[in-house]
Amino acid sequence: MPIPAKTAKYLVQKELAPKIISHRTVFTAYDLAQTLHRPLETIAKTLLIKTKQGFTLLVLAANARLDFKKLKALLKEPRLSIATEKDMVNVFKVKPGAMTAFGGLHKVPVVLDAAFTKTKSALFPTGSFTDSFEINLKHFLRSEQPLVGRCSVKSDLKLQPKLKKKVAPKHKKSKSKSSRNKKPVKTIKRIKKAKR
Repeated sequence: MPIPAKTAKYLVQKELAPKIISHRTVFTAYDLAQTLHRPLETIAKTLLIKTKQGFTLLVLAANARLDFKKLKALLKEPRLSIATEKDMVNVFKVKPGAMTAFGGLHKVPVVLDAAFTKTKSALFPTGSFTDSFEINLKHFLRSEQPLVGRCSVKSDLKLQPKLKKKVAPKHKKSKSKSSRNKKPVKTIKRIKKAKR
């Protein structure tokens, strides 16, 4: 799935020139970190939040868990929820899980978890499941001008250790079908008997 043209056009308008990182198909921020062997705290996770006023994009690290109480206090909203997949498809015209972190692109405000500001650059979703953007966080802040505040708790989520490739043991070459079907060559004993 290529980067949507709408996303590419938005980045040009905002004068953002991110590094495009291609990877295997992934559907979560955790899978992206695992695939690229990047620290979870440098991978942006985007959540679409439904409030009384409308929708808000929340950007936090892949190893962070949303704290509804903190987010409610930050937004001064007594009630909020995570938007449904139907909302993503019907309201924003994107595939479920393909929301970018660019609120200007989706015409919604952005909230950035304060804990995520500790990273210098991060990988952000592009709206594609096979490409991500590596962007300097300062450039993202300048472009999106998010509301920054604490709205998460750190989870104990950890990446799986990188598996070492096992070297297969060497096996004796098995006889091919053609060599098995051939008549056996006369052995030394047979040759001696024939001479008598």
